[in-house]
Amino acid sequence: MKEIKLFCGIGLICFLIVNMVSAQDYARSVEKNLTPSPMVASLGAFGGMDVEKSTGGLSKTISLFEVKEGDIEYSPSIHYFSTGIKVNDWGSRVGIAWSENTTPIISRTVRGVPDERATSRIGDTRYEFGDPGAQDFTQATYDKVRQLEVSGTTFDGQYDLFNYSIFGVSGQFIIKNDTAILLSDDKSFKIDIVQTSPSYLFILTDNNGVKYYFNVQTEETKFDSENACDIDNPYRYGGIVTAWFIDKIVSQTGYTITFNYDYAEYKYIYDYTESFLFNYFSYTDWYHFTGLSPAAEKLACLRRKSTKTRILNSIVGDNFSIGFEYISRNDIYGEKLLSKITLTNSMGVLKELEFSYDEVVATSTFEQELSFHLGDNDPWELNALKTRYFLEDLSIRDGQGNIEQVYRFDYISPSSLPHRFSFSQDYMGCYNAKPNGTMVPVQAAEGLSSILPVSSVSFGDRRPSSSGKTGLLNRIIYPTDGKDSIIYEQNQYRTIVENIHHASYMDWFGTEDSETYDGWFFTMWLPKEGDVELLLECFYDGGDLPGDDEGEYYAKVQLWNSEGQMDFPHGGNEIELRLGQTYFSTKYNHLYPGNTVKLHFTPDEEYNLYLSLQGKHTNVRATLYYIEDTTYDAVDSAYAGHRVQKVISSSDSSPDVVKLYNYNVFEKKGDTLKYTDSSSLVSVPMKNYSVLSYSEAEYTIPDVWPSLPPGYSDLTGFVPYSIFRLLSNSNYNINIYGGLPYAYKNVTEYLDTSRTSFIAGEFNLAFNSHSYRELVDLYPQMDVLMPELENSAWDHGLELERYYGTKLDDNYIVDLERKWSYSGLSNSYYNYAAYLLHPIHVYSSDPRTNIANYIVTSNITFSHWKKLDSLVEIGYSRYPGGYNTILNKSIYRYNSGDRLIEEEETLSSKEETLLKTIARPSKMVATGRDPNGIYQGMINNHIISPEIEVVSKINSNQVNLVRTNYFQPFNELYMPSSIQTQKRASDPLVTELKFNQYDTKGNILSLSRENDVTINYLWAYKGRYPVAKIVGSDYATISSVVSQSQIDNATGSDQTLRSVLNALRTDPRTNGALINTYTYRPIVGATSETDAKGQIVYYEYDNIGRLKLVKDRNGKVLKVYDYQYQKPITQ
Repeated sequence: MKEIKLFCGIGLICFLIVNMVSAQDYARSVEKNLTPSPMVASLGAFGGMDVEKSTGGLSKTISLFEVKEGDIEYSPSIHYFSTGIKVNDWGSRVGIAWSENTTPIISRTVRGVPDERATSRIGDTRYEFGDPGAQDFTQATYDKVRQLEVSGTTFDGQYDLFNYSIFGVSGQFIIKNDTAILLSDDKSFKIDIVQTSPSYLFILTDNNGVKYYFNVQTEETKFDSENACDIDNPYRYGGIVTAWFIDKIVSQTGYTITFNYDYAEYKYIYDYTESFLFNYFSYTDWYHFTGLSPAAEKLACLRRKSTKTRILNSIVGDNFSIGFEYISRNDIYGEKLLSKITLTNSMGVLKELEFSYDEVVATSTFEQELSFHLGDNDPWELNALKTRYFLEDLSIRDGQGNIEQVYRFDYISPSSLPHRFSFSQDYMGCYNAKPNGTMVPVQAAEGLSSILPVSSVSFGDRRPSSSGKTGLLNRIIYPTDGKDSIIYEQNQYRTIVENIHHASYMDWFGTEDSETYDGWFFTMWLPKEGDVELLLECFYDGGDLPGDDEGEYYAKVQLWNSEGQMDFPHGGNEIELRLGQTYFSTKYNHLYPGNTVKLHFTPDEEYNLYLSLQGKHTNVRATLYYIEDTTYDAVDSAYAGHRVQKVISSSDSSPDVVKLYNYNVFEKKGDTLKYTDSSSLVSVPMKNYSVLSYSEAEYTIPDVWPSLPPGYSDLTGFVPYSIFRLLSNSNYNINIYGGLPYAYKNVTEYLDTSRTSFIAGEFNLAFNSHSYRELVDLYPQMDVLMPELENSAWDHGLELERYYGTKLDDNYIVDLERKWSYSGLSNSYYNYAAYLLHPIHVYSSDPRTNIANYIVTSNITFSHWKKLDSLVEIGYSRYPGGYNTILNKSIYRYNSGDRLIEEEETLSSKEETLLKTIARPSKMVATGRDPNGIYQGMINNHIISPEIEVVSKINSNQVNLVRTNYFQPFNELYMPSSIQTQKRASDPLVTELKFNQYDTKGNILSLSRENDVTINYLWAYKGRYPVAKIVGSDYATISSVVSQSQIDNATGSDQTLRSVLNALRTDPRTNGALINTYTYRPIVGATSETDAKGQIVYYEYDNIGRLKLVKDRNGKVLKVYDYQYQKPITQ
């Protein structure tokens, strides 16, 4: 505890000793949200476009392989995306900027109290504390606020944010009352919470009834309890589950894939921040005493987390297994890099994928401040901060170990990147090559130089530079030796800058020949209206200063305009100055330094000073500071991040294919796109690097004072003062545009170097909002500290218009235009947080007074349902002197139950209205067409996507109907029982197919057409493949000739299986049927096919499972497949 003490001596000359109360620092920069480990955060990030248009970033996906387990598909891939390598990025298990989706995962960000540990919560209503307009607060309201603020309790006001990623399909959800609520609620998944304590466990079901089990393997993360910077963190009491790894996938038909993991545990540095702390204490009401703020105090925090996580080691199905091997890494001790994936079936290894990495060690020197906070300078940790891994090549080997394909990857000077947490970073965290001595940018001091001694501080240069492209992927070499080369350019934006042109003029007057003077002095007028600042100085110019009679020398100054005498900002209408004293007209507020009071002049008015001088050679100098003019100028500036400028695709056998990208604003006029020279980039201003908060100090007023200062009723007490914290990172999450601080509204892709053909897109740019104040508090000027980011921008990045066209006579002519229109429905879920501004020393009986000592914030988590409402296509046909348009418009309507398309109406250029109506299980139940409860059962198992009935109409007249009826042959297995069709609505329904029999895996065993023969199927290889098709018999007879056990026992050899199945051709009970038989190599494909005439065809594959040869029974080659990306063109 520190004190403010006033010590007064002879003549009541007082000295103020300032000591600060350290009980509360609202602006403490501590990460309150617990996030998963960096490896988990990179899992599942997925995409497929070569350039993500609205970001300008390179996006590349490479598929590894595909296997099927019945109706479950597993197709892992690796994916690259970056707009700039972040200096602090640890990368993933496949290197910097790459991610892999080998395993489905659920991760979460803990906000407030971990949901499963909360025993009570608020957030069910919009006005949890009552209507702010009514301000009708009770003691119960205050109790809520107080409990919400206390760290480490089980009283929660914020929903944790869960993210799922399942083979390229991702989304988010929150948990309310032990029920999962999807934030993108298109019903693509149903989430069941099967356990709530000690942690959650989940089962996710897609809309085909496939279940994903997350109920064993988890990751735990915790902050470093020994780190002083994390001591205020609410989760320091232990590990919290931040990720769930999938255990198994089970289809509706009972097929299963299981996932197995190894255990890993490690600690890593996740953050380094710096700040300058200024304590602003200024009182002008204590006998003109002014206490200046002390020099800046520099603070820094290096933070660590520890994690216990899982690393995938194998995936197992009935017909295959996939093994994952890893190598150690020198950046995070205990983590791994993926080195090999091996795909195996019952016959042995089918394919191996090997990953090789370039280990790049930075040569930069650690900054002195960073070295200090690293502590004991552990050599391993220092090397870890300098080490990065870049994926160098991906080799695909066949089952014999021979290399069949190789992908190679090159990057831009990765060795030039500095160590992690280097001070040479731009705002976005990319390398900028600036030799900074601190991370706090100069922007943090903007607007503060007049009240704080910021000139004594050296700030960092965090501006972006061309070095931000260092480490980016710039070339991919494909297995055919074809290449994609990527050229980047720095993000640019055009902004209108306000340039304020300051001016001043000065005059002085003195009593040179007389003892006194009273009269007008210093006429003032302005060219434009605005605030002004007036400086008055009283001085003596008669040689040596007078002695004991100095008090007889003074000046009194009044300010007048045409309406009379004016008041000065500090109160009163006259300023008295002694020799050597000055007066500055701007009044600062000691609690709200930004709330200044200034003189305000208008241009149609004349202002004058009336001067009274006492004492010969008494002088007054007056200086007026004003704004002469304000101009608004367009400026092109660099922004953080890099965009793709050009992609060159080249090979040895054909000319280069070049794509160029333009990010400038365009406008469609008629059938032409008109381009401007302005960038279409919309960005977050790089500000909010300073945070204003308050603390308080204890004061003691000596008894010798004749009276208390104005506003003080006691000799002791507490007085608030301002704290300015200048931050190294923005107080606000800047990534408001879909995870980036910027986005492009217009992007054009030119398909050749001459730009003769183009595709231009216009994107919706919506941004996510931040938390806001919920209640009125004592300090409305105080910043909300690190406000949460909402998910309000459900439509951000959606493409609204696309133009295909050609360049003619330097005009960009549109040939085809597409327009998309979207809408959305939302539900709102409210989050609340509270922060105590300073200790409450005396509690009031009025709860409103107590609550005002807290900042209470709220934000909304939205559950959106995004819908494509219409697609309009406009074609342009030209004739001399003009053009015609051809219009097609599709309108989409949705079922409110399953949220899938229920009607698709197309208005064609032939002026016909085509209407397609789709009834799925939800529609069948809602319209009373579910007499046996089959469709309700499908809904209960989240099998909501099958199309039960599809009706097509032209101009309201039905032209076709297809109805697929379902039944339940086995428990929880729903399969088609028949297919019926109808042309006109007045026609009878015709049964086209009957599905007579299934096995327990959902494989069709017998089907028939109306008044036609029965078709039967036999299955093998654990029910994965059909091995016989028999037409003209019944399933019972067939089973009496060849049993299922005979088939299963014969699958180890193609010849044995063919011999068993040949009995169907020779046995008199079935020798009249038409019989086709098949053998397989599981995962790879069919190895032979014998037709109804007994003619056999063989299929051969290369060593990585691609079809190579088709041969007849005598070994004659019928077809050859040669896999090359491109052949030379010959005439």
